[in-house]
Amino acid sequence: MKERILVLGAGYAGLLAALRTAKQTRGRAEVMLVSADDTFCERIRLHQLAAGARLERRPIQSLLAGTDVRFRKGLVRELRPAAGEVLMDGERLGYDRLIYALGSQVDVARVPGVREHAYTLDAGSARRLSMALPDVAGRGGHLLVVGGGLTGIEAASELAEAYPTLRVTLLCQGELAPLLSGRGQSYIRRALTQKGVALQEHMVVQALEPGVAHSGPGGKTTLAFDLCVWAGGFVALPLGREAGLAVNERNQILVDPWLRALSQPAIYVAGDAAAPAESVGAPILMTCKTAMPLGAHAADNVSRAVLGKPEARFGFGDTGVCVSLGRRDALIQVMRQDGRPTDRVFTGRVGAWIKERICRLTVTMLRAERHDWWRYRWRSAPAGAAERPALEAAKTPRIAA
Repeated sequence: MKERILVLGAGYAGLLAALRTAKQTRGRAEVMLVSADDTFCERIRLHQLAAGARLERRPIQSLLAGTDVRFRKGLVRELRPAAGEVLMDGERLGYDRLIYALGSQVDVARVPGVREHAYTLDAGSARRLSMALPDVAGRGGHLLVVGGGLTGIEAASELAEAYPTLRVTLLCQGELAPLLSGRGQSYIRRALTQKGVALQEHMVVQALEPGVAHSGPGGKTTLAFDLCVWAGGFVALPLGREAGLAVNERNQILVDPWLRALSQPAIYVAGDAAAPAESVGAPILMTCKTAMPLGAHAADNVSRAVLGKPEARFGFGDTGVCVSLGRRDALIQVMRQDGRPTDRVFTGRVGAWIKERICRLTVTMLRAERHDWWRYRWRSAPAGAAERPALEAAKTPRIAA
């Protein structure tokens, strides 16, 4: 009998994993892809959606056309590892091997009031933000963006450029863009200033109320806003924790070097939901540039297991960071293999051209896997990666009772 391979999540990691697994196990396994949405979300473009851009609609069925992958639309409610099944809305799906790639979402639970009073760059919220912005910009209102990582920078830049009458403040808990080199940070500060974005670093938001952010000791410092965009970090869904899998503080499932959930070798984890319990090279962050390698490698190991071949350890070497600064500017930060930034950057229109090509390349690679034009590849881990300490994100496991 054919093995049943179930892939949960149709983002960058899940869609690539499903296409690659089906291709490599043709005739030996049945591959089913499950997603709550029937359209592929280009998450790396959601700041453009918030600014009013019309993104190309990409139905998942069209991205799977001509392959052996079956698609099932539905919301996953529960994992049942002991029974080898997944509970959906009124339906149970059994599996022999599972690839869990349900991604992440903006953390709106950690700070009081965020869920009720802020927008995020998750897909639904970004659409609602795009409808609210024109009126606020028309009366010269104030937009507060909270979060000094790449998501916050892209949101502040894009929205300030799209709405010049909007007053935009970017508020950072620590230092702006801590992953970047000093040269990269300086460039982004200048770009934000040129777009009229007010930058405030080392300010921690304690709570949000309607139209007001509270920061500082005791939340006594207040900052008024008309709209707030929250970009204060991501968390994975709680399904792994609820199923008794070992997870970290962000609900990411801890995985071994073969990307198998600890104590559950039939469950492979890819994308933002995965946290390696041992070093695999450069840091694994919640980004597209790590999601696709994780998805591809999970597919390779599932395929090897189905075909009775030895599985391989995962390794990841960094290449760079790209952050858009509106439609005509961007920063491309070249990274060392171990994830440390170099002093080499590409900026301005050249950076924007590279950034756009990288965004397009993600979809191109999915199509390449579908048509079997070529195999997705990524940079290998630096030498000695396995001997380095585990990632900090995976050091504090939380195991459900």
